[in-house]
Amino acid sequence: MGRKKKETVWDSGYEVNDMQIHVDRKVYGIIRGVNEYADGDEYSVLFKGNWESNGFNVYGDYYVPKQKVTGASVDYEENLGVTRERDGYNVIVHSHPFLKSDIGEFSNDDMEYINKNFKISLLVNGHCKIIKAHMVFNSPCSDFDFRVELDYGSIFDYEEVQEEIVGLDNIKRKKTVVYNYNRSDIGKKQKTFKEKDKGFESWNEYEGFGEYKHLYDGYAKGYNY
Repeated sequence: MGRKKKETVWDSGYEVNDMQIHVDRKVYGIIRGVNEYADGDEYSVLFKGNWESNGFNVYGDYYVPKQKVTGASVDYEENLGVTRERDGYNVIVHSHPFLKSDIGEFSNDDMEYINKNFKISLLVNGHCKIIKAHMVFNSPCSDFDFRVELDYGSIFDYEEVQEEIVGLDNIKRKKTVVYNYNRSDIGKKQKTFKEKDKGFESWNEYEGFGEYKHLYDGYAKGYNY
């Protein structure tokens, strides 16, 4: 008996590929420069990107939005939706400088206030590596969209171009106070500020009392700890 012919599998005509993000090396140059300027604080930068035959490509065209930053937060001082729609900056890069490995996650605040407002959100660690991507796709139903996350292994880079970074002065640090830890010094002005806080000339310019505010308030009221 002859061998039976293998039946031809029906071809849908769809071309199916693994989802990938390709990032211009110029993007990494911008990230490194902004990271150095931020000096350990979080930051965000907007880029432009588009779908091509190899996946989603992130280009080197960028904008540094007006923002106030700390080591764990970014507050935007302009409407990023307007910048996105008017100027086409549809990709946002957001940093978590405290992450030192290639493993990390977007925070709940990132998901709520950043990721759902951009088609592509990229998470950067403290070594200026893009380690996570969040993508939003429109669904046929207008009531909801799809969310897809990609890890470090799905993000690639190409080309390398260096240039001076424009817009770093849009990044402002939130004003903070550093307290001495000694009980006798609680509530006193700290004379030696961190280098990046020296621009503030008087106590009244500070917006907060730092993480030891509860101790200051307690001693001011006569509480003992």
